Amino acid sequence: MSRRNTTPRGQPKITAPTCFSRLHIAPYLADFVAKYPEIDLDFQITDNMIDIIRDGFDLAIRIGELEDSSLVAKKLAPETRVMCATPGYIKAHGAPQSLAELEGHNCLSAGEQDVWRLQGSYPQILVMRDFRRRFGFHL
Repeated sequence: MSRRNTTPRGQPKITAPTCFSRLHIAPYLADFVAKYPEIDLDFQITDNMIDIIRDGFDLAIRIGELEDSSLVAKKLAPETRVMCATPGYIKAHGAPQSLAELEGHNCLSAGEQDVWRLQGSYPQILVMRDFRRRFGFHL
């Protein structure tokens, strides 16, 4: 982006997850474009963990823990997730009585990661999925 005058301009290349983009970016894009017409956003929405250096991105928004990296990361907001099941699922498969029993249950996932990292002294849990696609925003 260039700052030779008071009008911001440039073509930043940005990537963000689908759900985050729909909820937190899309509602503001029209106003942003109207306010900053000289900024030509190259905005790519994907739930894939792409290599932002190799693919030439200026900014990547990620949800959850990041792998160790020399990249600069800033926390934008806290993230809270919950574990839950429908009464129908519990009736069909039984209710897990411990965290260890979750490994035998089918779980929906909003991304590529198959391991849940819980807070505290709990172990990591390998998530099982029978679904052929990720649900992302639709969860």
